[in-house]
Amino acid sequence: MRTIVKKAKGKMSAFIKKKELLLLLLFFSFPVFAENSIERRAHALYKEVRCPECAAQSIAESETPQSKALRGFIVEQLEEGKSDETIRDELGTLFGEDILFRSSFDSNPLFSWLFSFVLLLGIILLFFWKGYQSRAK
Repeated sequence: MRTIVKKAKGKMSAFIKKKELLLLLLFFSFPVFAENSIERRAHALYKEVRCPECAAQSIAESETPQSKALRGFIVEQLEEGKSDETIRDELGTLFGEDILFRSSFDSNPLFSWLFSFVLLLGIILLFFWKGYQSRAK
């Protein structure tokens, strides 16, 4: 009976030591998690930014000097604590909105598309109405 109690105490103290070790590792690894967070955010931004030289690729896929410079710029901005949206805005002002695959929403193209469909619908209705009037006479 005593050996069972000693074994249980030994297992319990080993469990507590493992738990304390795990807490210490978590406590001291926060800078590592922060670095991983910056890397994750940087890679997400790399995929959103178009390569200035080869417009069909993102800077994550491209190996041109301009892409490498843009990747360095993004990492610097993230390390300074700037938000992703601020970095996107800054890239848009420096290189134009075409540098981003996902450009900011602009109501002018939406208005143009909607206006053209409404105009087409109006012309079709006008033809049907004129055809109906000519048959009625």
